[in-house]
Amino acid sequence: MSYVHLHFFPLPGASFPITDIIIVDTFGRSSVPLLSVLSGYFMVGFFAKRSYIKALFLRGKSLIVPMVIWNLVACILLGFTYPLWDALFAATDQSKLIYLTFLRDLFIMSLLVPILIICAQKVPWIFAAAILAYYVSGWSNSIILRPQIAFFFSLGILFAVYPQQIPKGGRIIALIGVIVAICWQVLYPDLSGFYFDNLYLRPVVAFSFWMLALSIAAKQPIIGRFDKTAFAFFLMHGIIFVIVGSVYSKLPTLHTIPIYYTVWILTPPISYIAIYILWPLTGKTGRIITA
Repeated sequence: MSYVHLHFFPLPGASFPITDIIIVDTFGRSSVPLLSVLSGYFMVGFFAKRSYIKALFLRGKSLIVPMVIWNLVACILLGFTYPLWDALFAATDQSKLIYLTFLRDLFIMSLLVPILIICAQKVPWIFAAAILAYYVSGWSNSIILRPQIAFFFSLGILFAVYPQQIPKGGRIIALIGVIVAICWQVLYPDLSGFYFDNLYLRPVVAFSFWMLALSIAAKQPIIGRFDKTAFAFFLMHGIIFVIVGSVYSKLPTLHTIPIYYTVWILTPPISYIAIYILWPLTGKTGRIITA
C-alpha cells in the first residue's frame, strides 16, 4: 500500500510501467478493501462487548486522535494547508496526509455499526444490494469521502453476521485472479477504468492478500512480530517518503535511472525496518501518538 503514496520528482526516462502496474496498480489496491472488510468484521464483536458510547470513545481514541496528531505533524514539517478543519480532521475533504482520511471514514462507519448490523440481520439481500449500488455510484460526499470504505466495511459486517467458509482451492483462485488482473492492465490499459478497478481489481487483490496472510500466519508465525509497528508505519510513511524524496532530489549526482529505481523500491522496506527498530525506544510517547 505504501508504494501508492511514494512519489519522487520526475526523472527523464525513469518510467517503469510494468512495476507500477504490479506493485502500485495491483498489489497497492488491496489495502483499503481488505482493511475495511476486517474493520467491519471485527466491529460486530467489538460493539457487542461494550456499550455504544464506550465503543465509540475507544474508536475515536484509536482512529481520530492519531489521525489529527500526524496530520498536524505533517503540516508543521511540510507546510500547512487550508482549511485547517480539513487538513487536520478531514471534516469535508481529504486531510493533509490523504491516506489518513481512511481513518476518518472508518470512524464514521463505526458510528453506524448498530444500524448496519440490524440491516444485515433483517434484510441482508436488500442491504447488500444497497451498499453495492452506493459503491458503484462512486458518490463521494461530506459524510463518507470514499464509497469503497463504506462498501467493504459493510461487507465485513455481513461476513461477521453470516460466516463463510474459505472456498476450496482459494489460494489457486486468488493467484489466477491476480495474474488476470495484471495481464488485463498490461494488455488493455484503456479498458482498465472505474468498473474494472472497483468491481474486479480491488476485491480480487484484497482476497488474494487475505489468502497470503492466512498462509503466512499458518506457516511462518514469526512474521507476525512485525505487526507491532505496522500502524506507526502507516501513520508516518507519507512524511518519511516526502523527506526522502526531497533529500534525494538535492543529490543530482545520484539522478540516474538505476539509482532512482533502487531508491524507489527500497524506501518503503527500509523505512519500515527503521521504524520497527527505533519505535520501541519512544516508549510511552510513541504509544500515545499512535493511540
